[in-house]
Amino acid sequence: MLPFTEQINHHAARLLKLKDIRTVDLIEFLQAIEIDDELLSQLMHPDSTHPYGRRVFLNHPRLEVMVATWTRGVPCAPHDHHDSRSAIRVLQGRSHHRMFQCRTGHLKETLSERKGKGDVLLCPPYQIHAMGDDNAEVLLMTLHVYTGSIDNMVVYSDTETLIVSGACGAWVPEAECDVIARCQGHVLRQEVPV
Repeated sequence: MLPFTEQINHHAARLLKLKDIRTVDLIEFLQAIEIDDELLSQLMHPDSTHPYGRRVFLNHPRLEVMVATWTRGVPCAPHDHHDSRSAIRVLQGRSHHRMFQCRTGHLKETLSERKGKGDVLLCPPYQIHAMGDDNAEVLLMTLHVYTGSIDNMVVYSDTETLIVSGACGAWVPEAECDVIARCQGHVLRQEVPV
């Protein structure tokens, strides 16, 4: 088995040769990465101050790859991935994944699913979703691949819609400098005054 970073770079090189990276290409990428228990323990990067600890392994204008180690009992905020297509592979644990639509100033849940080791979650561009550790025997870890880095993600708090910088994860940032724009209530991206 190749070292993790070499695997990422090797499989990413194939994707980056494609004119258009499709969802099926992202799924194949995730399934091609070999990860054993020893590697999982090396990749683990908890951050109890946020919903997940994040380790970015590739940040290319057309492709981003990261591993998330999830904090128990702290799901991420509902958010979108802007115009990025994304796929997420559960490496260990179990995820509670939810999707939403924004209607008449409120988020309405349209899907609630639980996914275990080896399962892949998909998020099309502009899809609002949230996920978190579902309290399985082991802590949730996930491998994420996105078509492009996610800048200017929309994050929903209980009362606001925020556009946040790429430096922030899927949570309401503590630092005001990570907030690009905000408005009261829940609205779609194009309705947030920038």
